[in-house]
Amino acid sequence: TAHRVPDVRGAGGVVTGATTAYRSRTPSRLPKSKTRIAAARTRAALAVNSELIRLYWEIGQEILGRQGREDRGSGVTKRLSSDLRRVFPDINGLSETNLRHMRALAQAWPDWEVCSQT
Repeated sequence: TAHRVPDVRGAGGVVTGATTAYRSRTPSRLPKSKTRIAAARTRAALAVNSELIRLYWEIGQEILGRQGREDRGSGVTKRLSSDLRRVFPDINGLSETNLRHMRALAQAWPDWEVCSQT
């Protein structure tokens, strides 16, 4: 015999007129799970982005500090880029150009508290 299909939208009723040989004993929790997974993924991505921005700012601060102690044109970003890429060959974004962008970030927002709220 055919049975009514439970409403998978979580209302607990049945879909009017739909029949099948399958009967579910519990209402589907899949829509709630999908929402939870999507929300968790979004929170994780935001946390990763926040940590990366902080890392870039800190590297920028380190570059500014080194450049303040060394002569202008001493190749701080070039050396640091080379060192970092040697130690972390699988990480993209450690080029000399990107390190200059990190320095510019730290220079534009010298206070992390202000930078993190921007």
